[in-house]
Amino acid sequence: MLANIGDEHVSIIHAFQHQELTIQTETDRIQELFEVIAEYAKNISSLEILLKNASAPFLQTITSLQNLQLLIPRSIFFELLDSLSDDFWIELSKQWIQI
Repeated sequence: MLANIGDEHVSIIHAFQHQELTIQTETDRIQELFEVIAEYAKNISSLEILLKNASAPFLQTITSLQNLQLLIPRSIFFELLDSLSDDFWIELSKQWIQI
């Protein structure tokens, strides 16, 4: 009977250790997700700074957009493009005509 109690105690300890490992693994995954989100935020911030700079040459703007497209998922990139104001696209087309 005492052997059974010892076995149950060991299995309970193993269950707690497994639960702690699972929690740590999930915590690590969440941390990685936050790091990825922070990287996206940095890229989005870079794009916003670029777009606010109306004097940026057209080719530099296009190159920066192409570089950004490589850094973030396509769906997010196209959402960003869709969210740009009409004024931005008008200014960009004026620069294109000047080239």
